[in-house]
Amino acid sequence: MGGGVGFGGGGDGGAISADGGDGGDGGEVDGVVLDATVNPQAMAAYDAASEGGTQVTNLYRAVSEAEAQDIQDYGGFRPAVNGQSYQGKLFATSAEDAARFGRINFKLSHGTQPFFIVEADVPTSLATSYYHDTMDRMPAVAVYQEELPQLNSESLIQILDYVPR
Repeated sequence: MGGGVGFGGGGDGGAISADGGDGGDGGEVDGVVLDATVNPQAMAAYDAASEGGTQVTNLYRAVSEAEAQDIQDYGGFRPAVNGQSYQGKLFATSAEDAARFGRINFKLSHGTQPFFIVEADVPTSLATSYYHDTMDRMPAVAVYQEELPQLNSESLIQILDYVPR
């Protein structure tokens, strides 16, 4: 995992498409820095927990380019600044299911708008405290608005450099 991230000018590859196209092998796609830690301030806490034998659960979320940019700018997840969003965040338990959610959501509401997969490596003790359910026949995890600060501070968050098919 890389260090600091940020949005820059134009990308060096094509957008990750809602039909599962891929953005290449790291670097930047349409201005989104891929495969880099979004919240490097959590790295020390994460490393200490890992060395102490803490189990980690991976959660995945399909996000628009605008949400990916906000995650990078803010350093984690938060409700939409304009208030027009579900206040918590829904996650899948696999990158493949997140990609399926993305294909369903972004195709239905936005045509074929590109989307990105964000991975959060969460301490299992924290991940098991979240609400778990099945949505669209896939396991899903809901992180409520008041739980987002702890998720951001205790998890490594990165934007993946691919969208699973």
